[in-house]
Amino acid sequence: LYDVMFEILPDWSDVTFPVPNVIFIAQALIVIFAIKEPKYKYICQHLFLNCTLLAVRGFTTSSTHMPNIRVYDYCKERPDNWFRALTLMITYGTCSDYMFSGHTVTSFLLFLFAYTHTSRVYVILNGLLLCGVIFSLWVLRWHYTSDILIALIVTWLTFVLYKDHEKENETWFYFSSFTR
Repeated sequence: LYDVMFEILPDWSDVTFPVPNVIFIAQALIVIFAIKEPKYKYICQHLFLNCTLLAVRGFTTSSTHMPNIRVYDYCKERPDNWFRALTLMITYGTCSDYMFSGHTVTSFLLFLFAYTHTSRVYVILNGLLLCGVIFSLWVLRWHYTSDILIALIVTWLTFVLYKDHEKENETWFYFSSFTR
């Protein structure tokens, strides 16, 4: 498929090092360090929202398949068992591009928690790391622009909905047993 960002940005699809994952790990460590008290509350909120969004992503990946941006050599190999398939996925990622980007979901969700619960310095740093994740997804040709934009929209809407619920009900989770 044609993507205008692929025309503008360089093609680094030959790079096999998982750059977005490294940036994401740095982003997660910064948020965990910088987040205000009570840390466990916000970490649990992030995990809950991330799991919810990735479950929605699981549904969309099973129902929406976009053509590969690039077919790598390891994608031509057919794994002979489940463990080999898992090893290939952990090492290289999936061989298809799916709607929407899980990297963008997790990274943007970390940014939103930093924006809401940390100081300005950490928000700026997290914003730069979020831009780094998105840029690396484009130049490595891991996702189309539409994958990234939809991930940003879905994540923002879910976060706003969740935080509005938290304010209205004075609970930080959807289950009242967690507030005791």
